[in-house]
Amino acid sequence: MNLLISIKNINQMLATVTFDEQREKDIQKICNGILTMCVQSTGDYGMGGECPFCRKDCSWDASLDEIEHEPDCIFLIAKDLSTGLL
Repeated sequence: MNLLISIKNINQMLATVTFDEQREKDIQKICNGILTMCVQSTGDYGMGGECPFCRKDCSWDASLDEIEHEPDCIFLIAKDLSTGLL
């Protein structure tokens, strides 16, 4: 009986690890998609661009990595999560 319970526990742990690995891959895929986004053109004659997530104004030819974002911007969250240290 104890052997059966132990094997059942091991199988559950392996299933959890496999699920966590797939979840990590999915998170990394989402982060990579966000991090490859470009500045959104606003059509303004001023700066002409903005972050598509936090709407922070920037130059139309800037990269999202170069601009200052709002503290809770999705781009910054994705950048932080993309380290793979979840």
